[in-house]
Amino acid sequence: MSISYLLAPVTEEMLEWGRKCGIDLPESSLCGRFPLASEIEDALVSIPDHVLQRACRQDSFEYALESRAQVPLEANPPFPASLTPETYLIVNGNVTDTAPQKWIGCHGDLCLILELTQRLVPACGPLCFFADCDGIPWFVFTPTAEPIGPERWRSD
Repeated sequence: MSISYLLAPVTEEMLEWGRKCGIDLPESSLCGRFPLASEIEDALVSIPDHVLQRACRQDSFEYALESRAQVPLEANPPFPASLTPETYLIVNGNVTDTAPQKWIGCHGDLCLILELTQRLVPACGPLCFFADCDGIPWFVFTPTAEPIGPERWRSD
């Protein structure tokens, strides 16, 4: 089972929150903005070896990204000849200007969440993501640097 994450722009409030969580952040950090749904889609499409499915409505979106690579489905009892994507990511939310609250939810492979975030940073500026169960943010300031969080990022 995977954890759900929220993706948000870095703001002064987010930086303050991160510091209160004990994260060592640069004193002068730029702020970001929410990505557009089209920017999210472009970033997801650019992730190699994955297939994107879209479900966009006037006020919200949902994207499902699945790896082309397949692995046996782990189940007890096992399902014969059942395969599942090696990695997947569901991204949904509402980032329209008319939304009462802009939000982006991510559920799936944590490395794909990081890759999506890194691909959005050049267009949107710094972003952060945090699990909905602990609320401790991870900050992404550049598309190539490891995220900054409460501990060293695990890259497995």
